[in-house]
Amino acid sequence: MVTELHHSEKTAEVPAPAKINLSLLVGPRRPDGYHPVCSVMEKVRLFDMLRVSFEDEGFGIRLTGSEIPAADNIVLRAVQALEQELGRRFDLDIELKKEIPVAAGLAGGSTDAAAILRLLTFMFRLELPPERLAEIAAGLGADVPFFLEPGPQLARGAGELLEPLPGLPDYAVVLVKPVVSISTAEVYALYDGLASPTSEDFEERCRESAQALASLSEAADLPSIMHNDLEEPAATLFPGLFELKQELLDSGALAALMSGSGPTVFGIYRDLEAAEAAAALLRQTHRQVWAATPFRE
Repeated sequence: MVTELHHSEKTAEVPAPAKINLSLLVGPRRPDGYHPVCSVMEKVRLFDMLRVSFEDEGFGIRLTGSEIPAADNIVLRAVQALEQELGRRFDLDIELKKEIPVAAGLAGGSTDAAAILRLLTFMFRLELPPERLAEIAAGLGADVPFFLEPGPQLARGAGELLEPLPGLPDYAVVLVKPVVSISTAEVYALYDGLASPTSEDFEERCRESAQALASLSEAADLPSIMHNDLEEPAATLFPGLFELKQELLDSGALAALMSGSGPTVFGIYRDLEAAEAAAALLRQTHRQVWAATPFRE
């Protein structure tokens, strides 16, 4: 579903929200190289913006606003995947306005890929079953299918098995992206080097997490589910991780957690007013700080 889409006859614009992981439990590595996860994922109101102009036949595809080479660019790969699926060519001028930091644990690339899939499906009235579109999304990245669905989701498998979570309470969040970048592959490699759980232990923790989810009624209950198995390995690459979490707690956060494989850390607050006050305080010592609320449309 395309939300907040603005378009004229030849131009369309759509927002691509960031995500946070309110929880991230990670199981032992599978034979295919992926790790099973059990994660509560929430979109937040920090947006990239995609503006697409439909050009004359033969124009091809041009993407501006991204420094990622074409061969590795997930937005271009998303368009190419649709072209291959449909057996047709698109002629598009795509402008990407980045606000979500890259390599930050906020899924900035995945949300952009999902946004272009949703936009093209809507604008060209493509007759693709939602299940097939989700399969195409999963082929681009484990987080991409999440951005095709509205609201928060419980993600299982490698992240592609999604269950809606309509009962999550309202809250606000402050995101802090430190001036470091860490590799997702390195974090997972370090995680594998630790005493990783057995499949049975992982499944039991997932069941306990689901039970805790069922009892949430207000923002103050959210800390009961907030845990990220990747924090410990990530802290070896970013030694200031736990100090940053403490800064958020000192600013009034109910709880603080690293998102995804990091290094962005976020705090949960009762309302946007409290989050904005905390963000103003944190901007005195950190350059990239945002206050936001969930994006559940």
